[in-house]
Amino acid sequence: MEFQYSELVDSDTYDSMGLCEALPLRVSKHANLADKGSVRAQADWRKFVGPIHNFTGCLSPKYNGIAVAVAECLPDRLEVVTYANEFAFLHDDILDSTTKEKGDAENDEMANGFQAALNEFAPKVSHSGKSQMQAKLVLELLAIDRPRALVLLKSWEGLVKGESGTQHQGFRTLEEYLPHRVINLGQTFWFGIITYAMALTISDEEANMSLNVTRPAYETLALANDFFSWQKEYDDFLRNPTSKDMANAVWIIMKEHMVGIDEAKLICKDKIASSCRQYLEGKKIFETQFGNTVSLDLLKYLSALELSISGNVVWSQYSPRYNFQVAAKDTTSLGDALSDNDSSLSCLIEDMVGEYSDISSPPRSESESDPDTHENAKENEIYVEHEPQDPRPLVEKDSEGQSLPTFHPDETSKQESVALKLGLPGLSDQTVLAPYDYIRSLPSKGVRDAAIDALNVWYNIPEHTLAKIKSIISTLHSSSLMLDDIEDNSPLRRGHPSTHTIFGIPQTINSANFLFVKSLQQVQDLQNLECLSIYIDELRYLHIGQSLDLFWTNHVKAPTAEEYMTMVDYKTGGLFRMLSRFMVAQSEEQTLPDISGFVALVGRFFQIRDDYQNLVSADYTNQKGFCEDLDEGKFSLPLIHCLNAEPENMILRSILQERRVAGRSSFELKQNILAHMERTKSLEYTKGVLQELFKNLERRIEAIEVETGKENYIMRLVLDRLKI
Repeated sequence: MEFQYSELVDSDTYDSMGLCEALPLRVSKHANLADKGSVRAQADWRKFVGPIHNFTGCLSPKYNGIAVAVAECLPDRLEVVTYANEFAFLHDDILDSTTKEKGDAENDEMANGFQAALNEFAPKVSHSGKSQMQAKLVLELLAIDRPRALVLLKSWEGLVKGESGTQHQGFRTLEEYLPHRVINLGQTFWFGIITYAMALTISDEEANMSLNVTRPAYETLALANDFFSWQKEYDDFLRNPTSKDMANAVWIIMKEHMVGIDEAKLICKDKIASSCRQYLEGKKIFETQFGNTVSLDLLKYLSALELSISGNVVWSQYSPRYNFQVAAKDTTSLGDALSDNDSSLSCLIEDMVGEYSDISSPPRSESESDPDTHENAKENEIYVEHEPQDPRPLVEKDSEGQSLPTFHPDETSKQESVALKLGLPGLSDQTVLAPYDYIRSLPSKGVRDAAIDALNVWYNIPEHTLAKIKSIISTLHSSSLMLDDIEDNSPLRRGHPSTHTIFGIPQTINSANFLFVKSLQQVQDLQNLECLSIYIDELRYLHIGQSLDLFWTNHVKAPTAEEYMTMVDYKTGGLFRMLSRFMVAQSEEQTLPDISGFVALVGRFFQIRDDYQNLVSADYTNQKGFCEDLDEGKFSLPLIHCLNAEPENMILRSILQERRVAGRSSFELKQNILAHMERTKSLEYTKGVLQELFKNLERRIEAIEVETGKENYIMRLVLDRLKI
């Protein structure tokens, strides 16, 4: 491999300890950028999450971990790659200092954060400080190299999801332990790090082809990590009276061979050296057999693993993370290299040396670190809806409120007794909610929930109140989807049969109407009269907007672009506006930003994006059918532009009239309409509108961040997920 961004380190200046003697050590020529990434990550953790206690990451007095483990990292990626690794270290230290249940919750939250970038149908995104920092990192990775960032994020998401609920202890032999340890180390994560850092593209076929070759390399990395982290993990083990087992190779060897610590470490060293030699031999054979047929990027990846092994071994010897007696790197010289707008960095640089000096003290648990992060017990109660009281009296009374005598029919009048009997058992709401339960079971994009979490960075509403707002919006959204599918005669919803095609139109309408009552009950539970007024206002606007949309479709009357935007503001923007107004009404912040313009543009962006994707996206075709908007006769923005561009186009107008008569458009007619749109560049125009809206939304986020003094990376990530 040709080396462009690193330089060879003189072997006389370091000790490989006999673990990887055949491998060279290289260090990035731009190692200062790696240090900058480490310091910036720790500064952001303090800013978004809280204090850092007794933590050490990639920094060391001699080499930054990433600067030697990924020595050929492209200079413009070195800082963010180190930031990512530092964030992973900080996350891991939380897991090491908390219970399994809390650790699983931390992993789930982190996995959801990656899903927000990977999947349009993403789960809930937390608005916690850690999720803010994660969103900032994800956006930075995507901005530099989106395709390779998605590979990295997917592998990282798989790692943290795989760690949730898995058993990391109870291994009896090293042979049994190593496959687990390699996965737990993050084999796919490190693959993502290297390919992103070096801008490599490796197909799934080639990656699978090299698995047997790279396995010894990852075993070497895993064993070396256990060897050097032994004292740190063993001290944690001794401090925890409930601990009965460890997930560490040295410990496994002690149990398997019935030996003491020193002898177990010698056996571990031999195994590291043996695995390293095995990798080099296997790599050489692979290159001889396939070197001329596989991609150059795959060969670079295999060589990069060599540098990862030697870099990890040498860095681990000098890192305060594993060697408590080692002095921390003096970071005061980094000040000039760091961004001037990171005001917290100078404080971090001053604090780090003091913290490292007390590195041997036991880490504080998450619950000890910041008492203000825990809400009181009442705020953590799970919201349970109040069941409506049965309206029927248990005892019949006269007009003056006096109890009437109870009628006791004899056995010969059983049919009459049922008609006269009062206080019968109440009816279950199971039937009326069945259509609702069905539509809730379908895959959801979760955009509105994600938007609520993002807005809460600015509004700081307690979690239990936030959950109620989400429930209200979710209930109304489900109701609107059920009614929309009926009004549009849509057979599919998210790739599944629409609700009314299963339960029938009358039952679905009844269920959708019941949801208005249900959501009103939820609004009442907020105990805020302003929220009730907001609810009434926005439902009124929503129905007015929907009526215009239906009117234009039914009468084949094309609106102007201005009329269309106003309709979108009323209809699609209604729920976005409702949730934001609810949050304003419920917030206890002294100064609240005016985000009404931002919310209005979010509603427009969301609807126009839906118009555009409906006509061009293969995913939308799978979920809703081919160009379903043209079946419905809906006047979307591309169609409005097309009609305005060719006002005398009788063919297009005749097709639309025929659709009204037939109720649907044939595949051939829809293709004909698309051809007209291509000629008038209507899809190109719509894409341009979306790009203009997106840029405006980004500027508005920046303005709100300045006004509030709170950066909102979660909101940026929500928008990035919808970017065209």
